[in-house]
Amino acid sequence: MAGAFVVPLSVPLAVVMLTAMFTVHLPYGFSSIQLRAVTATGAQFGAPGYELNLLYLAGLLTLCLGGSGVGSIDGLLRNRRKNGARALALVLPLLVLTLASAAPAAPDHSDGFANHPLTRVEE
Repeated sequence: MAGAFVVPLSVPLAVVMLTAMFTVHLPYGFSSIQLRAVTATGAQFGAPGYELNLLYLAGLLTLCLGGSGVGSIDGLLRNRRKNGARALALVLPLLVLTLASAAPAAPDHSDGFANHPLTRVEE
């Protein structure tokens, strides 16, 4: 997490959490863990309540009020307005490294899909 655009992106996330809370989780109550039964196969849990939605909303509110910090991209962009091009020189390599590390690796098909679960033939 690079801390880019924290406040603007928190608004749609909060809308999604509120929608999920009122349309899906509210009928199941507050608790996030509802034990229905214990059988020979293990514990049977019910649908989760809205406790985690409230926790996520509190976290989003904390991020909005506290900001993303000085080491984040948002913080570096704030400093850029103050310090000019020096901060931009710090932001660009950080952004490139973040995006490069988030990119998925290319699949290795050197074996001709012989080990793919959908094409493997069990004998």
